[in-house]
Amino acid sequence: MSAKVGELNQLILKFVDKVTLGAHTTTQEYIESLKLGGLTEQMIHDVVQVAAYFNYVNRLADALGIELEGA
Repeated sequence: MSAKVGELNQLILKFVDKVTLGAHTTTQEYIESLKLGGLTEQMIHDVVQVAAYFNYVNRLADALGIELEGA
């Protein structure tokens, strides 16, 4: 079972990279391959929401020159 979880996590991380670096390249065929790999529609939705939010926050902080306290 741990091998399956590892494979699922790898699939999710590859998807996060795709969302971050080239979301416009995502096709319906790619989404179907995620489902075949074990992701549900809810999981796909959640991954996109979290990745998009973190991308937004990081870009906002970078653009405004916000630095972490104590860094």
